[in-house]
Amino acid sequence: MKKLNRVGEKYITNQGYTIEIIGYINATNCTIRFESGLILYNLIYCNIKRGRVLNLHHKSYLNVGYLGIGKYTPNFKKKTYHTWTDMLKRCYSKDQLIKNPSYRDCKVVEEWHNFQNFAKWFDLNYKKGYQLDKDILVKGNKVYSPETCCFVPSKI
Repeated sequence: MKKLNRVGEKYITNQGYTIEIIGYINATNCTIRFESGLILYNLIYCNIKRGRVLNLHHKSYLNVGYLGIGKYTPNFKKKTYHTWTDMLKRCYSKDQLIKNPSYRDCKVVEEWHNFQNFAKWFDLNYKKGYQLDKDILVKGNKVYSPETCCFVPSKI
């Protein structure tokens, strides 16, 4: 039986991105490249063909936050993901800004738009029962970043 060579085939993902197969070992081990240059390995061909491939750099949370590539998995039940999404909501959700206008003009440093970067910082700094704060280290601060944030007891 002749071995298929699917290298060069292009598809559109369910997110609307064009992808190209750049490596094909077999139907369960494919490598693809997004137009942006992002490369994903060990994908299943039928998922590629059906568009079921996620661009982990797609700004899927409030058109700002994205999951990124790394060891941290988003989990709605975990404090890390909950803290990240709450932080982004405070700065970028129109509904939240109406409810709490004191966050108007607040931003999240671009590095933390990537969940992987925030989660790594979180793991190194989090203390159980504490809350993320951007105002204690720098008075009047409007930016969430590794240099301006810390965890404080909820009493504060």
